Amino acid sequence: MKEKSQNSCITIIYLLYYKYTGEERLTPQPQKQMTKFEPNQKYFYRFVCDSNSYVEIKVLKRTAKTVTIEDKFDGVSRRKISVDDEGVEFISPTGTYSMSPICRANRRAA
Repeated sequence: MKEKSQNSCITIIYLLYYKYTGEERLTPQPQKQMTKFEPNQKYFYRFVCDSNSYVEIKVLKRTAKTVTIEDKFDGVSRRKISVDDEGVEFISPTGTYSMSPICRANRRAA
């Protein structure tokens, strides 16, 4: 019971603070739309050392955590999906190393 009264006292203090200082209350930011990999779509990635060259991959299938891709170097492989701060999914199609290329879901091939 003591814990509940402490929480209500803190709430009242915050309400009074916002009333007398004129500051706006912090409101949660709206969720960003996620950009996801879609099956049977082609995407491309560029290399760090040569940004003029790029490789196309095709997403064969996806699950909630992985995508199965096909490219001309490795053939068919499965990669883990990660999400960046902007809500865009990305994978490392050639593996994870210091200068490995990254393929993002917002880079569809034409």
